[in-house]
Amino acid sequence: MKLTAEEKRLYKTFVHACGAKCWRCGRTPNNKPAWWNSPFLCERSHLVNSPRVESRKCCVLLCSLCHRIQHGDRFTYDLTGGGRFPLCTQTPLTLEELLTMKRDRDPDFFDPEVLASCSVKRELVLNICREIQNASVRRLPDLETLK
Repeated sequence: MKLTAEEKRLYKTFVHACGAKCWRCGRTPNNKPAWWNSPFLCERSHLVNSPRVESRKCCVLLCSLCHRIQHGDRFTYDLTGGGRFPLCTQTPLTLEELLTMKRDRDPDFFDPEVLASCSVKRELVLNICREIQNASVRRLPDLETLK
């Protein structure tokens, strides 16, 4: 997928343009958990990545913690003693939840065709997008209710 100069600019300015506030938990870089001992930012998290396209249409905005959770990092202790941070109980969002988040938080850049073209699961992405566009999937709560 060939990107225009404007699309590249929109990708680079995405975090700032969206207010640097996690779309999942509402944290900003100033709301770092006390137990987090790494840099804490708001980051672009790619919804689809086969191929990975640096387009705003393919990203959601997550804080460092929520982004790590999406990549499968385990932050809670289970019965076998796994995980690193017992204070966090979040689990990764499903593709359906991520696509709903994109539709609700960044509607001008929600493009099912682009998302499907950047995924090896093209039909799945298109089917989920059709469902959420028909409002068959619940809307996410406002960020204010997540505080």
